[in-house]
Amino acid sequence: PVPMKFTLDAATNVTLRGKSFVHAWINHQFSDSIATEIKLAARSGPYSSYILMLGNIHAVDSFHPTHAIIVKSKDLAVDIPLILEHIPSAKAFRDATESISPEMKEFASAYRSMQLESTLFGLCIVQIKPQMERLLNLPEDSLTKEIELTEDLQDLFIRYQIPSDLLSYDGPKDALVSVQIDRVKHLVNEMKVIIAEMKTDELKEVKQQAVVVSSIPQVTVTTDYLEDEEEEIEEPTPRRRKKRRKSFTKLLKRAVSRERVYYESPQLKPKYAKSKKKKGKRRDYCEGDSPAHTEVLDAEPDKQEEPNTPRDAPADAPAEENIEINVTQLPAQLDRNFETLDTDAALRSSIIKVGDQWKKTHQPSFLTDPKELLLHGDSIRDEKNKAFDLLDALSKSGVLDIDNTSFHVVLASTHSFDDTLMDTLIRRNVNPIAKVERSALIVASTIHKTPAKELIQLQCLDKVQETSPQLF
Repeated sequence: PVPMKFTLDAATNVTLRGKSFVHAWINHQFSDSIATEIKLAARSGPYSSYILMLGNIHAVDSFHPTHAIIVKSKDLAVDIPLILEHIPSAKAFRDATESISPEMKEFASAYRSMQLESTLFGLCIVQIKPQMERLLNLPEDSLTKEIELTEDLQDLFIRYQIPSDLLSYDGPKDALVSVQIDRVKHLVNEMKVIIAEMKTDELKEVKQQAVVVSSIPQVTVTTDYLEDEEEEIEEPTPRRRKKRRKSFTKLLKRAVSRERVYYESPQLKPKYAKSKKKKGKRRDYCEGDSPAHTEVLDAEPDKQEEPNTPRDAPADAPAEENIEINVTQLPAQLDRNFETLDTDAALRSSIIKVGDQWKKTHQPSFLTDPKELLLHGDSIRDEKNKAFDLLDALSKSGVLDIDNTSFHVVLASTHSFDDTLMDTLIRRNVNPIAKVERSALIVASTIHKTPAKELIQLQCLDKVQETSPQLF
């Protein structure tokens, strides 16, 4: 299969090398039908995790992920709603643009072609453990039983942005697997100790700043001289009262400003009250970003040396027979076949979009009950940032290809009936099952590039030929 690439940021392109699959889904609806609620349910097995990316396909080798999430072992289920947006059929589009000007018709045709390209919905699953073994120069399947080590590595990559070079195995390649694992554990423990010491230093610094603030002397103003003055003058006039109030206000402002100047002066600040060092900001991947596709490496990825020889395929190994399909041509082919073979003009392509309110069933520990969390807006964006941070670490910012993936292309279509179910059966005298079967044969023959006759069982061939002769 053709390797698929996607962009993490303006300077990082990641290549996905794995198996690819093409799926077709047909929805049907009647005039009185309620909109079908569709959701993608993602589940993970015990002590396993993977990265799920959703988006659109822009070219044969270009994937644009709009959403991403890390599905962990503690996530019992992640329900992602999907929204279907229907495109007018080819016959309806032709009838609507028949009487307009050539310029308007050209624009409408270009816009419709863009809509057809949007029907390519991509779904990618990235296995974390196999790619992490390759990243850390470890043998294959060496992290299968190292559950705690795998979770610690994910935490260091996602939360603290630790480079993988500081945690990868750096010893002899012919060492025992246990020795290599122990070395990686030692490096992980050292990094955890350093992080704990940094947290302790930050807490001490915050406490020292709190002590400095609390040690500032309070401003106290005595009014004894005012009382003495009042005793000398038995009956003060209003003019004298106003003068005394002004003098008291000036004295108070002067004292407060003097203390403020003392605290804010940089020369008088204590040495331990310095500001904290700024940490590196996490990269934010927004859905609206359209970073430029730039290559940061001059060397070809095929010339990179693999860390472990067992992963290299032998030279005399037979190549697998894979059927390469240009998925970007499928929407236009389906649209032409819909216009030619669907005489009722009831079959149309549909665009799959991701909803904005997800539901995650999470179980923090074995002693607690599962909890349902709603993800929307910033929460979904945070999940995407975490997934992209992990992908950045697993790929060494695009230097290392990701092999253990499975890429799925989904094409959705909708068969719409103009009447209700009862009106279709009684008034129209039409069997809706036969109509939906014809639509399924049109889609299947287009994707598999196989005549419809070869997709039907022999005992059902005569019946289908009678109801849908245009397919043969």
